[in-house]
Amino acid sequence: MLAIGYLVLRTQRRPATTGAEGLVGAQGVVCRRVDGEGVVFVPGGSWTAVSDEVLEAGESIEIVRVEPRMRLRVRRADLCA
Repeated sequence: MLAIGYLVLRTQRRPATTGAEGLVGAQGVVCRRVDGEGVVFVPGGSWTAVSDEVLEAGESIEIVRVEPRMRLRVRRADLCA
């Protein structure tokens, strides 16, 4: 019984891995130039994305947060980190 209780508590403390919350930190690629707004592809599909910097098609991105209307706030991915 203690083992089952431990597994239940451990599962409840895990960060979300599905839905909008599960996208934060994920990486993807720019499909259509992001100049204020554009389109990116992350595992699971294409999303409308916004960024403070201009991102060209083919660049790697990282999701910073999910904004209202299910738009992704993204930034250029630091692939060397």
